[in-house]
Amino acid sequence: MARLMNKHTSVGVSDPAAVVMAPARGRSRGRGGSRREFPGGFRLVIGVAVVLVCYAEIAAWFREHDQHFAAGGVIELLIATPLLVEKDLGFAGAALLLLVAGFAIADATCGDGTARFVVRNSLRVIPLALIATVLTWAAYGSSRRWAHAELLFAAVIMLLFAWLTFRMFRREPWIAVAVQITLCSVATAVIPHVAGAAASPFGASATFGLAVVLGQTCWLVHAGHVPLWAGALLGVACWMTFVWGDRTGFGHDAGDANPLTLAYATVLMAAAVQVRAEIATGRIMSWLTSRSYPLLLTGPGVGVLVLSWLPAAVPADIRAVMAICVAGLLSDALYRAWDLPAQRLAGWVMDVLVDRVDHVPGVEDTTRLR
Repeated sequence: MARLMNKHTSVGVSDPAAVVMAPARGRSRGRGGSRREFPGGFRLVIGVAVVLVCYAEIAAWFREHDQHFAAGGVIELLIATPLLVEKDLGFAGAALLLLVAGFAIADATCGDGTARFVVRNSLRVIPLALIATVLTWAAYGSSRRWAHAELLFAAVIMLLFAWLTFRMFRREPWIAVAVQITLCSVATAVIPHVAGAAASPFGASATFGLAVVLGQTCWLVHAGHVPLWAGALLGVACWMTFVWGDRTGFGHDAGDANPLTLAYATVLMAAAVQVRAEIATGRIMSWLTSRSYPLLLTGPGVGVLVLSWLPAAVPADIRAVMAICVAGLLSDALYRAWDLPAQRLAGWVMDVLVDRVDHVPGVEDTTRLR
């Protein structure tokens, strides 16, 4: 699973969206914490991203093995070619997930949910990430494994940097966005000349991390920290810096596909977060969003293994449907066996932490734990 960024199209443990919370209808009210709702279109964006990631992995596998995939041909003709993006829509799902990750990081860091965000997502992600690692090594060759490890390193760098910057400037979060844009632009200009090819993970972090910054910019406007015109200026500066980094070589010769894909994803994200009312997404989309962690972390690897094991005599479209079904069933099983219990465990852990602080003499404000 090493295709999320540039020409990588699957999500594994390196997936930057591993910090994304599959959102419920709203956040629960804890003791000492206030209730804040996610935008009405947030669930829809995550569901679309999951679909795009799963499709991209299947389409990429058939393309790499020179096999005809009818559905892929139709999507390439009707969507990819007119929009001038990659044939398998490889970066589309990743771009949406990075935007969602940036939005969620900003919301938790500048709000009252930092500790809950970290505990909840750590308990949910780490075991699934270990499973995803095993699937990656089983499904792909040695070159893809090392690419996957490199992508993991880049993802950790970009997300930690985004979180630390917002923690430093949480009182004036627009400064955090401006600082990240500036540092990323310097990094993409300097790194190739200083360390050459060895700097690829750092260059990828600086370039694709700008998608996370765009998600934070969406949050700034949504939360009312900056007016729309200021958010638009920050967004344009961020996108132009991404174009520069992509042209530097960290986009892996994707041409205009990556910048255009990120632009489309940003417009969709910006529109989604402006929706105040909950969007009726239907049962299928609700199922996808609730199981987004297992689907994104384990689904691509399972799908590739199924495609590899099925005989070539089976029609390509039937193999694709079988791969999707097996990946979906396994993801649903992991959701019930671990994801749901992990969310309950995280709630219990946070209640214990709040209880302990409540009993410390002189401590009245427990919102810092939230």
